[in-house]
Amino acid sequence: MYLLSDDGCFPRLLRAGKNSHRLHVLIADSHLKPSATSATAAASANCAKRALVHTAFYKFVRLDDASSVVAFLRELAHELAITGSVIVAEEGINGVAAGALDSIEQWERAIRLEALFNGAFNDIVFKRSQCITPPFGRMKVSIKKEIVAFGVDDATNLVSPNSPASQMLTPMQWRELIAQDDVVVLDNRNSFEYRLGRFRGAVNPQVANFREFATYVETHAPEWSAQGKRIAMYCTGGIRCEKSGGWMAKVGVPIYQLDGGILNYFQSISDAEKDWQGECFVFDNRVAIDTKLHETETTIEAVFEAEPDGQFRIARAKRLLDAVLQQGAAHATSRASARLSARAPRRPPTRAGVSASSVVVPQSIAPSTLVVDFLAQHFNNVPRETWCERIARGDVFDDTGRALRPHHDPNTHAIPNQRLFYFRDVGNEPRIPFEAQVLFQDEFLVVADKPHFLPVVPSGKYVQQTLLTRLKHQLAIDTLTPIHRIDLDTAGVVFFSIQPATRDAYQRIFRERRVEKIYEAIAPFRDDLMLPLTYRSRLEESRKFMQMHEVPGETNAETQIDIIEQRGTFARYALRPHTGQKHQLRAHMAALGIAIVNDRIYPRLEPFQDDTDYSKPLKLLAKSISFVDPMTGDTRQFDSALHIDF
Repeated sequence: MYLLSDDGCFPRLLRAGKNSHRLHVLIADSHLKPSATSATAAASANCAKRALVHTAFYKFVRLDDASSVVAFLRELAHELAITGSVIVAEEGINGVAAGALDSIEQWERAIRLEALFNGAFNDIVFKRSQCITPPFGRMKVSIKKEIVAFGVDDATNLVSPNSPASQMLTPMQWRELIAQDDVVVLDNRNSFEYRLGRFRGAVNPQVANFREFATYVETHAPEWSAQGKRIAMYCTGGIRCEKSGGWMAKVGVPIYQLDGGILNYFQSISDAEKDWQGECFVFDNRVAIDTKLHETETTIEAVFEAEPDGQFRIARAKRLLDAVLQQGAAHATSRASARLSARAPRRPPTRAGVSASSVVVPQSIAPSTLVVDFLAQHFNNVPRETWCERIARGDVFDDTGRALRPHHDPNTHAIPNQRLFYFRDVGNEPRIPFEAQVLFQDEFLVVADKPHFLPVVPSGKYVQQTLLTRLKHQLAIDTLTPIHRIDLDTAGVVFFSIQPATRDAYQRIFRERRVEKIYEAIAPFRDDLMLPLTYRSRLEESRKFMQMHEVPGETNAETQIDIIEQRGTFARYALRPHTGQKHQLRAHMAALGIAIVNDRIYPRLEPFQDDTDYSKPLKLLAKSISFVDPMTGDTRQFDSALHIDF
């Protein structure tokens, strides 16, 4: 059954099944019935422009006037049409919020920089994730005794900013520690959270709420100490660990803590699934997320039915979801005031079609680190002097669009989680003597026919000589972003998103494999191959630069191969990738003994040459791409006008 909210937004599918009350957003999905597709297309486009972002944050810091903080945040949330829940106490702040991307950016920036807070939250860390289901129905900001209730005597002021309760570990340090045999990996969450997902080898404290955790530690700490075990503790966002860590330090139980919790681990480690089993529970209507911070299909019943108070929790979750539908808070248009909009972070303007690159300052950055020192450390192949020169020229910007001046401006310290923008400097960039053709353009998409040898995005020695830069300059669209990519050796169809608000809707159809791509390739003919065939293998990056190679294990790459025509010892092949691994087509063809003509990487990596031989293009063409447009509901097909010959 399809449900449409009062303003036509958020078309949903009510999933069938016993006690299943989880509603999910579908945006012109390919498995919608035709009649439903046309009915929801306009609403889908409207919703995508207001795509939801979730942000979680906390900080233990002494607040002398918590009531003023509460009043400001209530007004701010109303102005920005943000929903969520924030707790303020003398010991700090703890909150979650959701809203449109621009509203969340203004919300985060206001909390960091509002003069009323006197710098208390300058370095607060925000952890974002995407939303399909609206997480909250309203905003609640309240004052309490503690920002997270621990359940021990004198539980306030357990955390001192000047004396960390435990040794904080970066995600990579955490990965290394929990692999050791002398470590107890302690899950500082409720039992239902542990059952849904956990770090491999983690211990389940079997508690129903955070207030019971202290008793568990008191019972088992002597055993851990006798065994010479180190304790590595984690929770969802870090706040429960930091609060209990303060108490554990007082009672003589030293611990290691995952800085920023599970959310920071997922955000920082691209292959977090190697260490994490299952999903991560979140306390809102989304129910659970995976290691890519994407909402999963898990229902509230699946989480709570086994709990002693499960029916109460399920009923409460239903009420929260009903509040979203009734109040429509998630659909509200941002009503930011002029005072706040002036603070909106912004990317600096493009230069001759070139967008500024960006880098995010890690939350573990040492205090008082200058921006120039962070950049020199992060990009260790670029000397510090070069960064000083770039900053002096006005080539490095903060997230307000302000050019930095490191030696004269006192505000040039790197701020945790801040995004910095910079323009790359490439001298003597060679011109690529081939032009792209625009095949299609509307308000959402630009589709281009890329020639051989032209990179899609700036990389290596190319900045101006890329498809993206040329199109931005030609079409005067600064927001243009590639939805998918093909390597510079491959020619053919590439399409770009115009509007940031609708970008994820297009990227999602690639993630969910709802796009059909057809490539053509010229390669040797093998009469012993039974075509068509579907070739499957596991591809991983090899130690050789650029190359992928096949390894034992679960299949992650699948290609359908057929023959179009044969001419002597060569043939034209049709290749349909069902997955999207790097160099998948080239690696699979080489593995079959029919490497694509003029392939400089497979099966053998040829030495790099400064001067490109334009007479030998890779005989690989992205010939066709088709999909159901998530904004319009139309079936789209784009075909390359280019041709590869024998």
